[in-house]
Amino acid sequence: MSSLDEQLRRWRAAGLLDDATAAAIRGHEARLARAGDRQDRSRVSLQEVIAYAGVALALAGGALFVSLHRDDLGLPGRLAVYVLATAAALVAAVTLRRGGAAGSRAAAGCVMVSILGVGLAIGDAATAGGWFTVLHHHPGYGPYAPAYDEVDHNGNAALALAAVALLALAATWWTRSGLLALVLAGATFGATFTELASRHADGTAVALVACIPGAALGAASFTHRLRGDLAGEVLRFLGTLLPAIIPLFADGPLVAPLTGLAGAISAAALVASPALNSNALAVAGGLGLFGLVVDVGVRWFSGPLGLPLVLIGAGVALIGVAALIQRIVSGNRTRAAGNDAAAQPTD
Repeated sequence: MSSLDEQLRRWRAAGLLDDATAAAIRGHEARLARAGDRQDRSRVSLQEVIAYAGVALALAGGALFVSLHRDDLGLPGRLAVYVLATAAALVAAVTLRRGGAAGSRAAAGCVMVSILGVGLAIGDAATAGGWFTVLHHHPGYGPYAPAYDEVDHNGNAALALAAVALLALAATWWTRSGLLALVLAGATFGATFTELASRHADGTAVALVACIPGAALGAASFTHRLRGDLAGEVLRFLGTLLPAIIPLFADGPLVAPLTGLAGAISAAALVASPALNSNALAVAGGLGLFGLVVDVGVRWFSGPLGLPLVLIGAGVALIGVAALIQRIVSGNRTRAAGNDAAAQPTD
């Protein structure tokens, strides 16, 4: 039992206050605690700024050192650098995590360095060993375009990105950090697209396959661990936005169906946002809808008369999307406040 509950119990037993007053005091203190927690989470401390600067310098210095001395170090030397950077970053993360909310955010940056260090080690080893290296032979087309061989390391890069995604998933689940969620989303989509590049997939395949990591990230964001955190919102935003806009860059005979797919994803995100109380879905759906309007206008109505109308329509659409997002976000905030009030304990 907390000290507040113990005091309220004694005061009720002594007849100094009734049950309704005790419940009001408990609710008031709970609201103050949540407000203080939110303020602590939003405050950027000097410790955090210094830690982020250290992370950036460590990344830049390590990358520069390896690139300048790549041949001199050899694979064992490069792996030693990666391991050293990973270990140092983990030690720093454990130390910084003891410093409250700001310390936890700074620790997440150090965890990111350690994850990237592991990914670089795996990618470097895979490339040096030729684990997933593919040799593409391109025939010549006449005397001025002789045949040539292309060494494709995309498979090795996809392996490294997949390792980063798995580690980032575990770290995001543990820390619920928005920064690590960003790493998770980037590595997941990066591994997917790099693997598609190794197979020389066309734009249609890329647009369709992009829905797979998007759906996976969206499902992860609604687990009980991440649902109400910034990490979940980051995963929902990127997991929705990228599948909603990537089909707009495809070309070929399936342009119309892919455009319809992009519109369906954006519309579904906007419709689902109030029900799921997710502002990230509203913003992602709104941006996707705006991109759809611009793409449709430029692709099919770009003549001398159509282009000005497209610009006007895009401007009107942007204003409408902004108003729609604001309305959804305000509704989500009102529902969240009502849920908080309903969740207050009573005696």
